[in-house]
Amino acid sequence: MRTNLHAQRRRTLVSTRAFLASTALIALPLMHTQAQAETTNWTGSISTNWFDAGNWTAGVPDAGDEVIMNTQTPNQTVISTPGAVGEDVFVSDGVDATLTVTGAGALNSRT
Repeated sequence: MRTNLHAQRRRTLVSTRAFLASTALIALPLMHTQAQAETTNWTGSISTNWFDAGNWTAGVPDAGDEVIMNTQTPNQTVISTPGAVGEDVFVSDGVDATLTVTGAGALNSRT
């Protein structure tokens, strides 16, 4: 009797583990969330450094963000190291603005 009870518990444990594993595989894609693109505007309020979050209205742009530079005051935008990114980058949308890429600087974007 004791052996049958032990075997039954073992089968239940194995079934439970298999169920949990299959549930995790189904739920995993549902848990993936994609970051929402933002629009961030250059303010230049801290410095000329692209990578300084204080120079942007929504922080330093990510690869999926819309980037707008409509001002050069108080500081124009300067990229002097690689890694600057943005989905769409707009410079001087009807106003006086400057983007300077110097030295090892690089900007990758779709537009």
